[in-house]
Amino acid sequence: MVVREKCTRRGLLRHLAEIFRLPISLGTVQNTCVRSGALLETAYGEIAASIRGAPRVYADETGWWSSGIRTSLWVLCNPQVTLFAIVPKRSRKILESLPKRL
Repeated sequence: MVVREKCTRRGLLRHLAEIFRLPISLGTVQNTCVRSGALLETAYGEIAASIRGAPRVYADETGWWSSGIRTSLWVLCNPQVTLFAIVPKRSRKILESLPKRL
């Protein structure tokens, strides 16, 4: 919820207390976010390696608002995986640099 619904950590605490009657601390929420991110890094690295090693990669871009700032969401995929990357702007140079940045 913190990332997907853009809910603050304190907002998440309120939801958990009101809906599920779960009295947990702000530190627990933060530590869970950190641990989840670390676990996802390995999977993201494997997906990025598959994109970098693919003979053919399909790409698409769309405008994306992130924290009130206009950015670009790139989707790179091959028959096995799909990778999403949010980058500061849209350009051919960014697209060509994505595999190296992953």
